[in-house]
Amino acid sequence: MKQSEIITINASAERVWNALTDLEDRVRWNDRLHEMSTLDGKDLAPGSRMLSKVDKSRFKVTVTEFDPPTRMASGAKNPVMTYFHAYDLTEVSEGVTQLTLTGSMGGVLGKLMGTFSKNRMRRDLRDELAPIKEAAESPTG
Repeated sequence: MKQSEIITINASAERVWNALTDLEDRVRWNDRLHEMSTLDGKDLAPGSRMLSKVDKSRFKVTVTEFDPPTRMASGAKNPVMTYFHAYDLTEVSEGVTQLTLTGSMGGVLGKLMGTFSKNRMRRDLRDELAPIKEAAESPTG
């Protein structure tokens, strides 16, 4: 199952990218995000392993694509489920950026979960985009 949500942000792609990739700040301004860091403590890059705690769930993912300030993708795979998350930024005019967040689940368990949680996944994507927009548009961001 694959879902996408799009939001328009009144900020440059660079500013949106900074809000997206500053993991410490993301934890501060996203109520559902309780932990987010690279496992080695280094900056994000292709191959980086990240740890996130969203609500009560912990995720370990690998950054698969990292192309500032246009795309970051990450995913995880195990024998019964695959998970993929991508952020695509497009500056549509000066100081206005469109951010598309795509999430997908596959594998036996992922397909089963997707059947029962399509609306929840869409809501989770929107809930993730809103604080990024707020941070990027903030005068102090």
